[in-house]
Amino acid sequence: MSREVFEQLSRLTETVLSQQRTIESMQEQNKKTLARQENVARCAHASGSDISTSDIKSTNIK
Repeated sequence: MSREVFEQLSRLTETVLSQQRTIESMQEQNKKTLARQENVARCAHASGSDISTSDIKSTNIK
């Protein structure tokens, strides 16, 4: 394998690894956001509010 091909494969591999780390980070953030939303819904339900967990899940919070 030529040096040029090796370097290109190395760059592509690094790009893929970086993208995988980004995806993992985004998944973790989504899990935390969902957990907070569910906690808000549970607290609202416990306080007698008419907000439900399904209402929270259907809301697109960014």
